[in-house]
Amino acid sequence: VSSAAFEAARRRLVEVLRQVLVRHRKEDLDLPRPRFENVEIDVPRGPDETEDAFQWRIDQALGDHIARCVTEAERGGAQHNNRLNDAAVVNSPPKFAVFSQHDTDLQSVAEVLYARLGATKVAE
Repeated sequence: VSSAAFEAARRRLVEVLRQVLVRHRKEDLDLPRPRFENVEIDVPRGPDETEDAFQWRIDQALGDHIARCVTEAERGGAQHNNRLNDAAVVNSPPKFAVFSQHDTDLQSVAEVLYARLGATKVAE
């Protein structure tokens, strides 16, 4: 396929898509602003506690904190005004992203979230 034919096909595709697609920005939907929070949980270390056991308790505390935040957000509901009046958007559940620079810590927190929130509310 020549580059001219490719470019002509691309232009035609863009033309067709512009006629059938609706694109909205976050501002158009009047979505609530994202909230960024760096959480560090202070967990006192027990005497004779192994490093793995201590890290697991930290991960449990972080998972519990996130689960509480999810529950509180769900109770608060979608309290923003949506100009499109789209029930699917207005009533959508809150979404959270959890990051860690250590895969094993992230897996431990995920285990806690699965246990507290259930598999339908957690995606990896």
